[in-house]
Amino acid sequence: MTFDKGTLILVDYTARIKETGEIFDTTIADDAEEQNIYDDHDVYEPKLVAVGHSWVLKGFDDELALLNPGDNTLIELPPEKGFGIKDARKIRMIPLRKLGEDAEKASVGDTIEDSEGRIGRVTYIGSGRVRMDYNHKYAGKTITYDANIVKVLTDDAEKIQPFLTRHFDQDLKFTYDNDLLDISIPPEVSRLEGASSQKRFFVAEILQFIPTIVSVRFIEEHVNPDVHFVSAADDTPDTDTDTDTDTDTDLDTPDTDTDTDTDLDTPDTAASNADTSDRPAGS
Repeated sequence: MTFDKGTLILVDYTARIKETGEIFDTTIADDAEEQNIYDDHDVYEPKLVAVGHSWVLKGFDDELALLNPGDNTLIELPPEKGFGIKDARKIRMIPLRKLGEDAEKASVGDTIEDSEGRIGRVTYIGSGRVRMDYNHKYAGKTITYDANIVKVLTDDAEKIQPFLTRHFDQDLKFTYDNDLLDISIPPEVSRLEGASSQKRFFVAEILQFIPTIVSVRFIEEHVNPDVHFVSAADDTPDTDTDTDTDTDTDLDTPDTDTDTDTDLDTPDTAASNADTSDRPAGS
């Protein structure tokens, strides 16, 4: 079976450097812990991949297109299909000062951005100069992927959660009904740097891959902490037996007080207080 371009699949995989066995990427928590690369902020679960859209390394993407659902296979990528062949022209000796603020604390093995915006690894420091390798860290290495096609996503509703996981670190709640997608955004998420871009990219991508969705709404609730809200429990009538008995007695028993007329004409202070006891503070 060959997947068409744009087919959405869920993939479990562990990527290694063949020469050393080093794991550098995985969707499996146990493998991450084995390599001491486990990160609490990462989500370890099958990854959403749109076949042919380079959401993973291109060589890996090309091989995934040839697999079948449920296949568990070992894929081997030579350097030219992985992170490229190492290019000697990308290894340069530059003045240490070109590392800017990082110059004084730089050490061999560090990955640093230089003053020209290029990212490279420090391979030598001496006499006020530094040798930078601007090749990818794994350039020239053979890569292996232990991969399993967990599922092919065909139902629109089941595609939504993987897209949310792809774009947001938080577990967001959503409803999908009649082609309308509503997503609840907690205040702490909406305040994060880059939140607007996250939402914009999510919308563009999900409308591309689920064209039946006609509307996406992000719902944010911001509660004023200074306002006292009366809960439903506060509005529930008092069902205490003693209180009810006292009230019924007051209502049914004629007032024999000699000042009856005065009582009728004068507002009852206790009753007035009872009427206002359930109102929000400040009313």
